[in-house]
Amino acid sequence: MVFLLWAMACTGSDEPNLDPDTYSGPVDLPVLAVDTPERAWFSGGSSVGYSGTAQGGTWDLTELRLNGENIQLDGSGRFSHSLTAEPGLLILAARLEDEGGERAVDARSVYHGPLHAPGAMIEGGVRLQVSPELLDDDDPDLDDLASIAELTLTDDTLLGQLVDEPIVTDDVTVTPTYIYMSGMSLDLEPQNGVLLAAVTIEDPFVEFDLTDIAGYSWLSTDGQTWMDSITVQIGLSPQSVNGQTSVEVVDVTTSHEGFGLELSWVPGFVEDFLQDWLEEELESQVSEAAQDSLPGLIEDLIDSLLVNEEIAEGLELEVELSSVEVATDGLRIVGDGRVYASGVDFSGLADSVGSLKTSQSPPDWPLSDESFSVALDDDLINQILFAMWAKGDLSGFSFSGLKIGALSGAPLQAPLGPADSVSFDMRLPPMVSRTDVDGMAIDVGIGEFRITFYREDGEVLDFSVNVRTGAKLEVNDGAELSMYMDNRPAYMTVEVGTIEGPEGVDPGDLAALIRLVIPTLLGNATNFLPDIELPAVAIGEYADIEVIKDLQLQVTNPQAVGHDSHWVIVTSGLIAE
Repeated sequence: MVFLLWAMACTGSDEPNLDPDTYSGPVDLPVLAVDTPERAWFSGGSSVGYSGTAQGGTWDLTELRLNGENIQLDGSGRFSHSLTAEPGLLILAARLEDEGGERAVDARSVYHGPLHAPGAMIEGGVRLQVSPELLDDDDPDLDDLASIAELTLTDDTLLGQLVDEPIVTDDVTVTPTYIYMSGMSLDLEPQNGVLLAAVTIEDPFVEFDLTDIAGYSWLSTDGQTWMDSITVQIGLSPQSVNGQTSVEVVDVTTSHEGFGLELSWVPGFVEDFLQDWLEEELESQVSEAAQDSLPGLIEDLIDSLLVNEEIAEGLELEVELSSVEVATDGLRIVGDGRVYASGVDFSGLADSVGSLKTSQSPPDWPLSDESFSVALDDDLINQILFAMWAKGDLSGFSFSGLKIGALSGAPLQAPLGPADSVSFDMRLPPMVSRTDVDGMAIDVGIGEFRITFYREDGEVLDFSVNVRTGAKLEVNDGAELSMYMDNRPAYMTVEVGTIEGPEGVDPGDLAALIRLVIPTLLGNATNFLPDIELPAVAIGEYADIEVIKDLQLQVTNPQAVGHDSHWVIVTSGLIAE
């Protein structure tokens, strides 16, 4: 006893000096209690405060590090620190150590930065490029917009509107009663600011009645006229008006080859007049019919590319036209878009909850060399993931211990198992951002991914898993977009916090064990993120024409790649089916 008092007096401490190398008694672990930020917090500010208390155990504390940075403690063990970071998933990994090498760890995530309200419209979030080849590839196959337009115009749309429509002049009234053509072609050529459309009608033939000849109501006859061909070339300028496409005719030229006229009977004094007048009038009427039909047809084709439909169960995609431009590389279409979870009541969420809002510039035109390209702002992709999360698609998973063992690559052993079941719950929506890893399309962040082990002996082990890694985007034959995470440990950031564990087991050791399991688990558990269906373009819904009422444009050979502007570009071909 005298020796112990002497040793305490020499050290100036109320406790004996315990040498970690030789001490063999019971050990009290340090305790790290984080007050702020809360777990799974949505932070809309420019910085995040980190505060709490560090308490020593058997040995004195040596350091507290947060994301590799040393954090100062005051005399009572309190700490308060402020972090600034780029908007996105902010993973906060803290490590507290003492002189004996014992540690306490904490890992948590916050959704950091400005937010879009749930289901808010994301301005300019969708960009589409339709290549010149997709507009018109100069072959008869139904795989470009020109061939679809030809099919539409051939179905009595262009010339059929002239039948039984009287043409009244001072000298005669002409009423077409029958119109025929042997064929029709449409060529579309994008130029800077103008879409040049050339309609050629082969062998137009018209039967007609002539009445009110020379002003005499009783004087009438009939006849027929024909040409070898008529070509109408129209300059079309599309623009956005109140979220809809409006196409203006900016230039028209008309020409024809050959002309013939046959009349049952006509007075000689009007025959010469009819010869010249009908030749000009037939050309004029076809030109007017083309001007009446083509703008609306092009409007329908452009609007049909801006799909509005369900892309997964309960997830609605809505795109509204913002601008449309014609360039030599094709049509450039910009849309405001949003994805929202239908039927979900957001009133239970705090006002500060939403999907990430960033301000990166969109990729430059042209988007790609492919026939059809769609660029999606990562804000829109994050809105999709937020909508999935909000409707519960990413929560409530539960698997048997045996299945989790298979997914993690080995049976669950102590201290994690044997386990009856393991549950998974994402407390924050996953989010994507730009990646710097070759071969990956995007980075994906998963924060506050709670994994809870229910052991057979009744013990519960609860962990907060926070991950950032690269991901590939792939599109299968069913036009479904899937995300595959890069589970190479060297390319992953994995931070784990132990929320609950068995008494006497070092929480840091448990967290380290979970970090070893996560790469294999994420590599195998692709079902955590549901597939997104790339919608077909239902052209038939935009034009009231029987011949195309069931026609849809389907993507072919789609590819998804990341872009250094924080956007994702999906390229493909389109084919009508």
